[in-house]
Amino acid sequence: MPVELMDAIDGTDERRSSPDRLVTQEDAALVAGAKTGDARAFELLVQRHEGKILALAQRMTRNREDAEDVVQQSFQKAFIHLKKFEGDSLFSTWLTRIAINEALMLLRRRRGTREVPIAESNTEDETALPLDIPDGAPEP
Repeated sequence: MPVELMDAIDGTDERRSSPDRLVTQEDAALVAGAKTGDARAFELLVQRHEGKILALAQRMTRNREDAEDVVQQSFQKAFIHLKKFEGDSLFSTWLTRIAINEALMLLRRRRGTREVPIAESNTEDETALPLDIPDGAPEP
């Protein structure tokens, strides 16, 4: 990793005033490194943001396994499209938007395949569903 990148990550530059600004600058340095092919820089971005994205995904999906899938898909998409990230927003904002979209896509897919159990009746009574028998057909 380049020395400038490591200095930004280590926080050795004393001119920074707030912790938020430091995080922003560190993320920007890591994104720049990751764009040049530095796998360690992207790995650090994942470590920094994984917990927040997992918490968001878990709130949206209400399921730990689904949330973990959303996190994995989100970082995969971020990695694939990192070169398109222009830095007009914070990396965390961009990543959060990706995660929200991934969670919504998962929920949409699940909505179409939701199973509803049908109570089976052992007796023929009013609670059983009526059979739709065509006119003229013999009853079973």
